[in-house]
Amino acid sequence: MDRNKFILLILAFFCMISFVSCDRYPVEAIVGIPGRMDSFPNPWYIYDDQINTRGSMEPYRWLDDQYCASWDYANVDFSWTNGVKNGNKCMYFTWLGNSSDTSGATYFGFGLMAREALGEKVALGRAGYNNLKFWIRGSLNSNCEFKIEIPGTAVSRTVAASEISSEWQEIIVPMSSIGSEVEVEYDIAFALKTVDGTVKTNGGTVYLDDIRFVK
Repeated sequence: MDRNKFILLILAFFCMISFVSCDRYPVEAIVGIPGRMDSFPNPWYIYDDQINTRGSMEPYRWLDDQYCASWDYANVDFSWTNGVKNGNKCMYFTWLGNSSDTSGATYFGFGLMAREALGEKVALGRAGYNNLKFWIRGSLNSNCEFKIEIPGTAVSRTVAASEISSEWQEIIVPMSSIGSEVEVEYDIAFALKTVDGTVKTNGGTVYLDDIRFVK
């Protein structure tokens, strides 16, 4: 093989890397091996001005009608531009509570898929993530609290009304309970809820920013 052909092959290879690979799938897109440690960025921002999950870009509502209020009593906005923490946008999440909600709902929630498709399982612990971090501010009425969790795992954090103020504060949720080989259907679930599932509340509003997995 002459020198010119060799150079062309090298250039073609690097062009393939540039066009096929990307920030979300830097190596996985080429080698086809899912769940590689080097295919997960650090930090992995699930939200920073926009939704950055590996799968669906749209939130989904928890659809258990027995417990979940309708959108008439809640709202989620991923492009809120007032009083953001970093960048130009933050997430706005509000629930009017169940004092005026005739459905008897005890919470309102939504989720973001951190996976390719329903039913797919990934092992984020293998990628070395130690914490789920995010910024929060807002105002909650009595008997209302905010909760974030990864369903199916012990990764969870409840933020009481007394912990939330008009000033941004960072919340750190440890992920050490997830083993390196444990594969789960990774979602991040968010909820505004009553403190014990029986009392009435007028709900409240929270603003969220820079939601991320950190190694």
